[in-house]
Amino acid sequence: MNEQVLLDIGEYNQSIGDAWGVIDSTDPNVADADMHIASVGDAPGGPSEMGIVVTGKEAGETTLTIQYCYRAEVVADCDQGETPTDPIEVTITVE
Repeated sequence: MNEQVLLDIGEYNQSIGDAWGVIDSTDPNVADADMHIASVGDAPGGPSEMGIVVTGKEAGETTLTIQYCYRAEVVADCDQGETPTDPIEVTITVE
């Protein structure tokens, strides 16, 4: 337990209003999930690398749901702008 893994989600641009976040976990007792954002380069308004740090808490399996939102709070039914994006589901097994 307490081991971590970084799930690489790719690049995005916060400065234009892109936002991603974990909106659901089928069993929150199995793992914690926190967003990890790191700027790419020094240019203001440039892209950022995004990932999710998952920390195992107890043995079991959980599915995380990751949602994209545009200029809105990250929730299940948020505004996604002109390009709707399906949520990403990732199943995590902690042994």
